Amino acid sequence: MRHGMGRRLLAFLAAMMLMGNTALAYEKLQRGASGLQVLNMQQALSSLGFSIDTDGKYGPATQRVVKAFQQKYGLKVDGVAGNQTLGLLYSLAPGSGAQTVAPAQNTAAIPEPSGVTATVSTPGGSLNLREKASGSARILTTIPQGGKVQVVNRGSAWCSVWYGGMAGWVMTKFLSFGNAAAPTAAPSTPAPAGEMQAQVVTPGGSLNLREQANGNARVLTTVPQYAFLTVTARGDAWCAVRYGGINGYVMSRYLRFDGAFVLPTAVPTAAPTAVPTAVPTAAPTAAPTAAPVQTGLGTAIVATSGGTLNLREAPGENARVIAEMPNGSAVTVTSRGDTWCGVIYQGQAGFAMTKFVTVLGETQTKQNTDREEDPSAYTRTLRKGMTGADVTWVQTRLQALGYGAAETGVYDDATFEAVKRFQSQNALTADGLAGKQTFTALKSASARRADAAPLSYETLRIDDTGDGVRQLQTDLKALGYPVTVNGTYNESTHNAVVAFQQRNGLTISGIVDPLTRQAVHGGGGKPYATPVEELPADAGKMAAPAVSEMKLLHWVNDIKPTVKAGQAFTVYDPNSGLGWTLVFYSLGRHADSQPATWRDTQIMNRAFGATNWNIHPVYVKLPSGQWTVATMHNRPHLYGSITDNGFGGHLCVHFLRDMAEAQKNDPNYGVNNQVTLRNTWKALTGETVN
Repeated sequence: MRHGMGRRLLAFLAAMMLMGNTALAYEKLQRGASGLQVLNMQQALSSLGFSIDTDGKYGPATQRVVKAFQQKYGLKVDGVAGNQTLGLLYSLAPGSGAQTVAPAQNTAAIPEPSGVTATVSTPGGSLNLREKASGSARILTTIPQGGKVQVVNRGSAWCSVWYGGMAGWVMTKFLSFGNAAAPTAAPSTPAPAGEMQAQVVTPGGSLNLREQANGNARVLTTVPQYAFLTVTARGDAWCAVRYGGINGYVMSRYLRFDGAFVLPTAVPTAAPTAVPTAVPTAAPTAAPTAAPVQTGLGTAIVATSGGTLNLREAPGENARVIAEMPNGSAVTVTSRGDTWCGVIYQGQAGFAMTKFVTVLGETQTKQNTDREEDPSAYTRTLRKGMTGADVTWVQTRLQALGYGAAETGVYDDATFEAVKRFQSQNALTADGLAGKQTFTALKSASARRADAAPLSYETLRIDDTGDGVRQLQTDLKALGYPVTVNGTYNESTHNAVVAFQQRNGLTISGIVDPLTRQAVHGGGGKPYATPVEELPADAGKMAAPAVSEMKLLHWVNDIKPTVKAGQAFTVYDPNSGLGWTLVFYSLGRHADSQPATWRDTQIMNRAFGATNWNIHPVYVKLPSGQWTVATMHNRPHLYGSITDNGFGGHLCVHFLRDMAEAQKNDPNYGVNNQVTLRNTWKALTGETVN
């Protein structure tokens, strides 16, 4: 399957290089239509594995397949192939030969692709342009001796080329490349040479895009290995380029111009199974109101509160996970829809959820505008090479606290080391990355200076006991927090800690780390009477699933084999009408889970009341999309992996188990949960479960 993905990606990159950022508008196709556009769509669906007749007629069978495609990829399921459906379809199957339609008043043709030009040189007088990289493939047309072609991908035997508005394959030995890729400017400065595409090929893994053609110039962003960029002027030493909407300069020696573009080692370099048989003939002058999937967006950063983001083989929550991308990872975005992005991560091509991917360059202008108003607002994890007002704010704050970071506006090595020292001094993970917790600590009035004595407080969490807990409770009570001084970190102490962290600008974890203890015991903590922003009254409100959507699933037989730690799922409380998101933490006799965010914890507690062990029947929407019944509580205990959700541990979700097994292994609390679950199911359906 991964090889198929690689072939689709290669074809897509070829189309991306040739078409640039031109917005596409597709003619809406629906039942009753016929012709070339319908045939193109059918061929694209067939190439993705859908069973469909490619007869150019949009009948009931074609409508059913379109609905199946829409359902698989999370689109509106109406059987009508509109702009969004066709945009995603053709981005996944770029060898379809799809054509776009332009507004009536626009007659401008899509520009011819730029890049490496080759000349046909064959003793036969002409050269066959074939549909595939094979001597037996269908001939699309013949190219006369001396004809010029635009080379997309150059191999030792075959080249992917464009000629006369058609994309196809020709034998490499019958092409003459001459010196088309030779520099046209003096070594010292780039000279105009027309726009062309180039690929980053550097042993360092990424390439700095600088403000000027100088190795000491400010770094605007980094371009990842294998990414494509647009060269506007080329010289021996430096090239003027455009990448991700940012104009700057890169070193010429790390760019590849010869058409023999390479893909990451994990992506096959074999030719795609099909290439377009026609090129769009016209393009709109303005983006249509319903834009298709965007392509060629450059570098993006993974930004998810869950710690990692799944890279999937196809755009769907049921698709196979091929890698887990840590929060803050850089990826190359190849296509983007409202729900899913096509990305390359460490050489692997796949799909990730759009809402967890922050595209650099495209969003930078808006983010910088926001940061001009409040540069201390956390919007992204800062790392080496990044620039912006938020970087300057971090440097200014570090300097004020004695950590000695110069205000350069660039997250350089000195800033990285200063952040590490600050993190170490403030009981944070000393990784040098300025993420949400680091921003929170920097903004806090309790942020510790570089010359402060090291913290000696131990971390406290729920169910701990001893003098440290007693001291914590005493100082919280003095600030008006509702807590009893008894030396036991119980539910009321946990709730008081969460309230203190919320009012004092600390990471809301429910865990008393040394920084929180410093704020509690230091005498400057804000009291319980300090107002806080509450969730809206309608937060978490959602419609209940219909009984027909519910299915009673067995934990061991049906659910546990299909889920894994780190996956998110939805919980609905039928008594309050509220819903929230949990994340699987550990899978044993039941599902140890944790709220995904602080907002989810607040909604859950609004539904269940103060943290307690009370058993609540709930409806659960599993990662597969199937609804079932379960029971749960909202009392944190032991550990969890999410440190800013205001929970400070995990909770237990109980799904259906055999009663005999529960009585043997979990005779008290487990059995009570099973009784409640069975009563809930009987009340819903009238069915008795043994």
